[in-house]
Amino acid sequence: MNQLESLISKHAEYSDLKSDLKRKAGVELSNHKYSDLFEDVFCGENKLSNDDIIYGTCGNHAYKAVQILNVQNDGGYGYDEVLNVYGCESCIKARALKIEMGFIGTKLGQIRGAITRVGRKLNDKDR
Repeated sequence: MNQLESLISKHAEYSDLKSDLKRKAGVELSNHKYSDLFEDVFCGENKLSNDDIIYGTCGNHAYKAVQILNVQNDGGYGYDEVLNVYGCESCIKARALKIEMGFIGTKLGQIRGAITRVGRKLNDKDR
């Protein structure tokens, strides 16, 4: 197998893996249950609307919670920290899968770059 075939094979493998991770993350997000722990953050003027509770995931709520907590406590809270403390188990698993998808996406980009370099070498040989 030459270099280009090897790169194409790896690209297909990582692409399939990323698609599988995306499907698994979707399944986890479909199992989302509103976490009552967010009530500690979303009270008073920061209270969530019913639509936010019904349609939002813990990821959405964690994003808003970070903003509220950082204003109330002079910063220091990160998204993943808040999600892991307040989020439901399904949303935490989905976040881990999305992080893994990011690494796979980086690998796919590196492979595409390598394919481009091989293509340029082939073009230079043809001239």
